[in-house]
Amino acid sequence: MTSLEKYLKDSRNPVYSILFVIPLFLIYEVLALTLHTFHITTLRNGADVMLRNVASFAGLDTFPFLIFFILIILGVFAGVYKKEKKVQINLSYFPIMLLESILYAIIMGSVAVNLTDLILTIHAKVPLAISPASSEFWVNAMLSFGAGLHEELVFRLILIELLFFISKNIYKKKSKSIIFNPNAIFALIVSSLIFSYFHYVGSYGDTFEISSFVFRAISGLYLSIIYLGRGFGVSAWTHALYDLFLLSGLM
Repeated sequence: MTSLEKYLKDSRNPVYSILFVIPLFLIYEVLALTLHTFHITTLRNGADVMLRNVASFAGLDTFPFLIFFILIILGVFAGVYKKEKKVQINLSYFPIMLLESILYAIIMGSVAVNLTDLILTIHAKVPLAISPASSEFWVNAMLSFGAGLHEELVFRLILIELLFFISKNIYKKKSKSIIFNPNAIFALIVSSLIFSYFHYVGSYGDTFEISSFVFRAISGLYLSIIYLGRGFGVSAWTHALYDLFLLSGLM
C-alpha cells in the first residue's frame, strides 16, 4: 500500500471525520455567540435552527442543546474509537484533509455551473450560497461554517444514511461498490433534491428558479459523493469553505 492509498483509507475513518469537524463546530458556535452578544446579528444557519427546534420540542433549550450536541460528538467518538481500536491518529493527515477540502471547494462551483448549463442548455447564474447574505465578513463566515456543519450533518450524515437504510431493506441486491450501488445512488439523488428544496423554505428562503434548484441539487450530489468517498469531515469543510469563498467574493 502506497502512502497515498494509506492516507485515503485511514483518513476516511469516522474517527478522523469527528476530530476534523470539531474545530468547525467550535468556530461556528464562538462566532454565533459573539455576534449575538454584540448585537451584530441573531441569524443562524437554517439547518441549525431546525435541529434546535427539534431539541426544543424535546424539552431542551439553547444552552443544554449545545452541551447535548457536544456530548453526542464525544460519545460517538468514544464509541467509534472503541470499535476501531487499530486506528492510529496521524496528526499530519489533518492539514492534508484541509487542503483537500479547499481543492474540492474551489472546483465545486465550476462543476455545478457547467453541469447545470449542460442539463438546462442555458447559462446558469450561481445562486448565493446562503440567504440572506451579509456585507459583514464575520457574519458570512459564521453562516458558512454553520452551513458546512449542520447541512452536512442533516442532509449527508443523517439523510443519506437513512435513505440508504430504507432502500437497502426494499432493494436487497448487494454491491461491493460504495458509490456505484443502487441503494447509494437512490440515497444520493433523493437527498440532493431535498437539500436543494431546503433553500427555498422559510421566511429567508430564496425565490424558486429552476436553474438555481438544479445548481443546488448538483452541488448536493457533488457533496454527497465527497461524503461517501471521503467522509463527513471532508464534505463538511468543503461545503463551509465553498460558501465562505463565494460570499467573500473569492469565486
